[in-house]
Order: sequence, then structure tokens, then C-alpha cells
Amino acid sequence: MTRARTRNIHPRAAFHGYAPTFCRPHRPDRRYGCCLCSGAAAAAATTTIWSAPGALSGSGVGSQPLLAAGAAGPRGVFWNVNLNPSSSDGPFPLRASSLGSGLVPAATRSVHPTFLLAEEPDSAGAAFGRGDVVLPDGASSVAIGPIGGALRAHRLPGPVRAVAGNVAGDVAILSEACATRASGCHPAAPEVVLYRNGPGFSRAITLDRKGHSYDATLAIDAGGTALVAWDRDGSVYARFVSPSGKLTAIQRLATETTPPGIDVAIADDGRAAVGWTSQSVSEGQASSPFAASLSLAGPHHRFTRPKLLETIALDPSDVYVPYRGLVVALPDGQPGMAAWSGFDGAHFVVRAASITGTAVGAPQTVSQAGVDTVLADAAESSRGEAAILLLPGRRGSGPPVIGQPGGLDAVSRGTAAQAFGAPVQVVGSPTYVDGADLAIDAKTGQAFATWRNVAGPIGWSASSSL
Repeated sequence: MTRARTRNIHPRAAFHGYAPTFCRPHRPDRRYGCCLCSGAAAAAATTTIWSAPGALSGSGVGSQPLLAAGAAGPRGVFWNVNLNPSSSDGPFPLRASSLGSGLVPAATRSVHPTFLLAEEPDSAGAAFGRGDVVLPDGASSVAIGPIGGALRAHRLPGPVRAVAGNVAGDVAILSEACATRASGCHPAAPEVVLYRNGPGFSRAITLDRKGHSYDATLAIDAGGTALVAWDRDGSVYARFVSPSGKLTAIQRLATETTPPGIDVAIADDGRAAVGWTSQSVSEGQASSPFAASLSLAGPHHRFTRPKLLETIALDPSDVYVPYRGLVVALPDGQPGMAAWSGFDGAHFVVRAASITGTAVGAPQTVSQAGVDTVLADAAESSRGEAAILLLPGRRGSGPPVIGQPGGLDAVSRGTAAQAFGAPVQVVGSPTYVDGADLAIDAKTGQAFATWRNVAGPIGWSASSSL
């Protein structure tokens, strides 16, 4: 199973060393075992060792990394570099570093002279086949080709929202059909374009009628079936697309009065999950409570009634929940997991819960007690290893809290039968980590993390086996 991943910063703004304000919550821009929260019955996780933080050469201060990953794990990091730092107009050539033995990044190389990675936090790259990658740009095209070589751009009918690929070499691309360009792509209809080695790109397949939306994403299983989820005019919807482009019926999952951020996962046996967060954000302040919800489907069945995982009332400082407020995973052969940002009445926390069939287990709080913490990312492998990246010392979307730890932490477990262990430090304070990406190598069980450092080049670290 591979899924679309998310972004959390506008790449052009990033070159100026600050995080811009978004007027909607970040998508959740994955994962747990069935015995995870069973107290004494759950085995303790062993301590995972992370390598000393490294820096990608030539990435530049404020660059935003995009981690290309698939079912096999992480395969490369991509980013744009501003060759004219005095101007926000670029040029922004695309550079990359492939991950070699031990998930150590190779020397930086140029892969495209002008391709600008997606501006929206909905999209990320996907590794697929035996060594290819597909990346969305900030408009209406994708870059596709070997992860260690030059990429070619392919134009699509509308703006790209997300991409996903599988180990067989299939790719699904989610885009929009706009009413007019002048309308800012509203109203718009979600479309899927399928890619196969040999036949190439299919025609655009329309999923729904035009409407106003905030988020959309997709995932694809090993057989080439795609799961797409989107919102339209205040409701969240899901639909499956067969490898030949045949559509199932649209399923309406919930009504949402505030802008949702959506995450999806599909297992090779047909299990599926759609998770979403909802919160209204205006000028950097929350104007509604935060809620995280999850709807599950058994193999080739309809989605269940959504389960509300958590609600966070407005904080007195009116901060919102940033980055990935919720991540879901259903790796092949494993029960599945959800991780999300929560609140314990005094501090922001990060929680995780198992997904077994269409049931969600009791949550485990995985962040350090008494320390405000928000979710950065999470991942689980087909062998059951899982890790969650934490941003400690962060009270919602606010900057690092003075007197609290900062940097980047991680929790991990080696099997689905284990509970997550205590947080370990990946990046120490006072480094201001502004979002991070995570993936796990399916063969070795190693995890790879990359992050944006607002005062330095792109950072990375690789773990020992989880």
C-alpha cells in the first residue's frame, strides 16, 4: 500500500526563513498494532537509536524537503533552491538526494531546471515501481522518472492535489477540473489520472460534480485500486477507482461545517481508512474547535459511521493544530494505526490507537507528560514496525515554548504487539523544526526522517531498526 503524503509550507515563502500563515488547517499535508494499548499485556518497546542530525548539501536555509516514499520505504529527498535569495521569484531549480545503504543521503544533484514543487500542503511525492518517482508541481503538472536520474514533466488538465504509486509501477494522480482559471479553481471537480508503464497516462476520470472544497487526497494498493477522498460543499466523500478506471459508488462519510484536512490509506486486502481533521483558521488564529475523525471499511465493504477520536476546544491564545493533525495507516498484513494531535486539558499531546478491522482501539498518549507537543508525522511498515515524529515544546501552532524542550523527538515500536516506548531525541533544542516527514524501509526496518530547519539547511536522520 502506498499513499499520498502531505506538505506544510509554501516553498517560495520558505526561502525567506519564515513559516507563512495558512487560512485553513494543515492536512493530516499513518498506524498501530492490536495489542498496543492493553497495558501489561503489551510488550515494552526497545529503545531506538537515531543517527546524529545531518544536513543535505546545497539545500539552503529555509528549504522545504519533500520525502519520496512508497510501500518499500523512503527513496529520496527533493527540494527547490532559490538561486536569487533577494527575490521571491526564483529561479527555483529542483534538486535531489537519493537514499543509499543505511538510508544515508547521496550527494546532491540537479534533476530539473525549473520544476517547482507543489505550493499547497496537500501534495507530496511518491516512489513507485523499482526506482521511479512522481512529484507534483505548484500548478498542473507532475515530474516523473527514475529517482536517480533526470525527470520529465507531464502536463495535466488541472491543478494537482496528490499523487500515489505502488510497487508494480502504477501511479494515481489526483487533480481538479476548474470552472475557470480566473475563479481560483472554485467550483471544481476532483479527477483521477492513472499511469501505467507502457500505456502511459490515462484520460482524466471525473469523480464528482463541481463544488467548493478544501482538501482531497488518495492512496493506491498493490493491485492498482485507488481510494480517493475529498470534501465538497460541507461534506466528506470517498470513492474507489479500479485499475482499469471503473468507479464505485460515491460514499458520503460525514458533514463538516469547518474546513477539513483529509488522510487516507488502503491495504492490499481491500481494507480502507479515511481520516480527517476539521478546524476553521483565519489569519493564523483558530475560530472553531479542532476535531479528528476516522471512518473505516473492511475488505471491499462500505465505510462505517465515523468515529470521533478527539475534540479540542478553543485555546485562550486561539492557536490552531498545525501540520498533520491526523495520520492513518493500513500496511499490508498489519492491523493498522492512527496518530493525532490532542489536548489533555492542560497541554497539547500526541496520541495513537490501533485499527483492527473496523474498530479503533483505546488511545495511548505517546508524548512526554507535561510538555506541549504536536504531531509531525507517523509511519508503519508491513512488518509491524512503527514510528511517530513529535514536535515537543509546541503549544498548537505557536512557536517553541520558552522553558520547554524543542527540536524533534520520536517514539517507536518494533511490532504491532508492542506499546510505543518513551520519546527519544532526534534533534535537540533550540533548533526550530518546522514540520517533518517520516518513512520506514520495508526490508531493514529502519526509519528515515527529514525536516525543515528555519535557521539552517534541510536536516535528516536515520534510525536503527525499530
